[in-house]
Amino acid sequence: MSTPTTAIAHSTPDSITIRGQDLVGDLIGKRSFTEMLYFLMLGRMPTPPQVAGLAACLVTLMEHGVTPR
Repeated sequence: MSTPTTAIAHSTPDSITIRGQDLVGDLIGKRSFTEMLYFLMLGRMPTPPQVAGLAACLVTLMEHGVTPR
């Protein structure tokens, strides 16, 4: 059985590319965790209102706890 693959990311000995963006040159230090989560899921960078909405959802998840009691 073959291992499933996607075109989301690939790497070479010199670089890591995520959806066509260089991890070091284009993303690290320039995009937030929330922006990256949206980018990975939907394949495009979010607008500021979309970042705010997703960030609010992530904060809500933290309030409920990461693991059930």
